[in-house]
Amino acid sequence: MVVKMLKYFLVLISLSLTLYSQPKLEIVGGDTKNWGKVTPKQSPLKYNMVIKNAGNEVLKISRLKPTCGCTTAPLNKSELKPGETTTVEVSLSIQGNSGKMHKQIAIESNDPTKQYFNYMLIAEVVLPLTVSPTNYLPFKDLQVGVESDAKLKIKNTSEGNITLSDFQTNLPELKLNLVKNVVLKPGQEIDLIAKVKPTRSGNLNARISIKTTNNEIPELVINGFGQVQPSPFFNN
Repeated sequence: MVVKMLKYFLVLISLSLTLYSQPKLEIVGGDTKNWGKVTPKQSPLKYNMVIKNAGNEVLKISRLKPTCGCTTAPLNKSELKPGETTTVEVSLSIQGNSGKMHKQIAIESNDPTKQYFNYMLIAEVVLPLTVSPTNYLPFKDLQVGVESDAKLKIKNTSEGNITLSDFQTNLPELKLNLVKNVVLKPGQEIDLIAKVKPTRSGNLNARISIKTTNNEIPELVINGFGQVQPSPFFNN
């Protein structure tokens, strides 16, 4: 009886040691990197992510891959002894983006509690000029020979004056309400109204370019899209 009890306790001790002997993936500083508000000129954003093995067995990282092509995160060391760390140089491109960005780096390892783990990258890209409510002109109900319009707001979100000038369009039938230089003070916004009278059916692809005095956005480009229907009164 005593021998059986002893064997039973030895098995329990062995199981306990097995349960508590395991690798543990830890990101030093937390599971998220938040750069806060940034501007396009800061691109690419960089950060040294430190991975640590906080367990008591060898940590094996089988995969470390960003979820988008705008992020790079090369892994220098795939196996970490207990207490060992490795640094991953993270780079995030924010060119061509505006507003809040949420990206991930997928990490797979032999940590039984974090076999599939996503490290979060967060940033809010603030542009000196914003276009709303969308960043393109949505032309609706277009028809050959019938004039239609689309409207956007351009806002100065910088801390200095910005002059808009040299308003250009790629279509001769596309007319703008803005033709002369416009000075926008900080926080000020203005309506951009584009009118078009299509001459043929099919896809409408418009492009508006505006010169600015802001170094971060020397040229503001706004595209417009729509589907033009044939007219029952005109030869299409």
